Formats: sequence, structure tokens, C-alpha cells
Amino acid sequence: MEFVRRLGRTPQERGSLNNGTCPDIFELSDGRFAIIGTDLTEDLEGKLPPDARRADYERIVVITRETLVSAKEDIPRVATVSRSLGRMLTLVQLCRAMLGRTAR
Repeated sequence: MEFVRRLGRTPQERGSLNNGTCPDIFELSDGRFAIIGTDLTEDLEGKLPPDARRADYERIVVITRETLVSAKEDIPRVATVSRSLGRMLTLVQLCRAMLGRTAR
């Protein structure tokens, strides 16, 4: 598995003052996405909605709004041939929900 591309602008382009140590989103060669963010599993797990669950190997990772907004334009609205279509659509829905509006 390899990193294919960054979604959104680099941390430096988003104004990172910490030598690039900021949240980031990457597409992987297998179609999944890797997120660099703050692990807030312990703080947020008890606040998950009743229909949400976390597997033992999963973590609740928080990224800044600016990171997600920056990545929005790099997420295709329609994927043609991709094994990760479902994952991409879920990420698009997440972006829309976090932005509080529907992209058109």
C-alpha cells in the first residue's frame, strides 16, 4: 500500500506554524484514505450516537475544519470505475455534513 495523493492543500499552504505537523488527508493505492489527526477516542467514544460503534482496532481521529474544507475540491462527486466508490461517497457525505450544506 502506498500514498497516492494528498487531498487538499499542504499544512504549510494552510498556514501551519509547526513545521508542517498538522492534520492531513491522503488517498491510498488501495482506494482507502489515511487521516493524520488528533486521537480523541477516549474523550469522544462515550459521546458517539447510539447507532455508531468503534471496533477495537479503530480510533476516533479529529481534524480541523480547514483541513476538510481544503480537501473537499479534491473529492470527486462521481467516480467511474473504482473499488472504493462506496468509501469515497461516504467521505463526500461526511464532508457535506461537516460543512453543513450540500455541494452542488
